[in-house]
Amino acid sequence: MSGIVSSPPVRLRNAVLLNENTTYLAASDGHLSVYLLSADAYDIIRIKTDTSSPPVTTRALDEVGSANGSAGCSFSIKKGLYFEAMNDSASIVAKVYWVPQK
Repeated sequence: MSGIVSSPPVRLRNAVLLNENTTYLAASDGHLSVYLLSADAYDIIRIKTDTSSPPVTTRALDEVGSANGSAGCSFSIKKGLYFEAMNDSASIVAKVYWVPQK
């Protein structure tokens, strides 16, 4: 991917944009995807999900290892679980997309 991620990739067109570092309760099964383009040399994004609020179990993780790098991760979430997309960057906002299963 190049440039700024401003809209979800084609396969995520029915996605709902969510806030990073915010806990949500899944009202249905679905899929969570997180994308980060970073100017920093080192940033980490992770998806946490479990029955706790806030969730404590990391299920997916990716890191930016160099300046102007990117990171992305995704994970399927079951109905009734809490989930959160965490971003440790102080300067870059991650794009978080929720795709509920129909």
